[in-house]
Amino acid sequence: MKKIIVIVLSVITVAFVAQGILRSIELAEKQVPTIPELQADEGIPVETTQVTRRSVTTGRVYTGTIRGIEQADATAKTLERLESVKVRIGERVTRGQVVATLSPDNPAAGLRQAELALELAERELKRRKALYTDGAISQQELDFAEHDVKIAESTITSIRELLNVRAPIDGYVTRIYQETGETVDAGEVVLEIARLNPVELEIQVGESDIHSVTQGQKARVQQRQDNSQSFEGSVSRIELSGSPVRREFNVRIRVPNANGALRPGMFATASLVTGEEADALLLPSDAVLDEDTAPYVYAVAADGNHAQKRSVTLGLEVDDQVVITEGVQDGERIILTGKTRLSDGDKIIIVE
Repeated sequence: MKKIIVIVLSVITVAFVAQGILRSIELAEKQVPTIPELQADEGIPVETTQVTRRSVTTGRVYTGTIRGIEQADATAKTLERLESVKVRIGERVTRGQVVATLSPDNPAAGLRQAELALELAERELKRRKALYTDGAISQQELDFAEHDVKIAESTITSIRELLNVRAPIDGYVTRIYQETGETVDAGEVVLEIARLNPVELEIQVGESDIHSVTQGQKARVQQRQDNSQSFEGSVSRIELSGSPVRREFNVRIRVPNANGALRPGMFATASLVTGEEADALLLPSDAVLDEDTAPYVYAVAADGNHAQKRSVTLGLEVDDQVVITEGVQDGERIILTGKTRLSDGDKIIIVE
């Protein structure tokens, strides 16, 4: 009997607990609204930006390679082993300076043979001078001996000059291509020399944009690896004929380089100014949405609590901003973050 009473009490207890849980769930479901319900009632959280007014310039950015304003290669004059390089990268040299030498040991150079020929010619001249003093030979025979010595000396000078590698221009050593001990051929480049102030940035401009590039046009140049510093340059040369394959034109931009920060071979970017607009209304490009190629924004309505969809007309693009020519006014608040969840007239909460 006691067991029956205990079982009955347990069943009643479980029933009460289950009923309480169900009622709690029902109350919870009725008391906790969904996120869309909350947003419809309280508003969709958004961040805003303000329409600003200022003068702007726009341009296209091109990538190219820095080169010396005047750049030339110091080359070998004959096939020979490189004996020494007399300069270092970054060292200033003058035109005609010996910057490297080739080995005189190779029989192909003929230096040893020329030196032996000079020794023989000098000995013969000494012998003939003695004979001439004794009256045994004529002045003409003595002159012939002196001429042979001069020819031998001239031959040695010419051969030694073949073994010298000289700087073709004044400038700085920007690159050394060969190492001591390597064999170089006639005409092979040993090192590169360039003038470093100013320098030129060589870029390629497509046929659709070349009409907007003019002689003397201003450009802002920056290193690709270090864009913390910019340099003001100008277009110095525009080629009249373009590449037949890529339809691009070679354009050079001259850049002052007094501190030597720009070096030949570096990659750099050039921003060419292609348009200007005074007193323009600007917005971050991220604030603009595009609906079937019809750009629009969401502005904060006059009551400050609702979103208002506005069609806009776009103008020039400047970095990460865009000029708005129609659709907004100076100082208006435009929704920047949260705009993709909005429809015209939605209630909003501005989060600063």
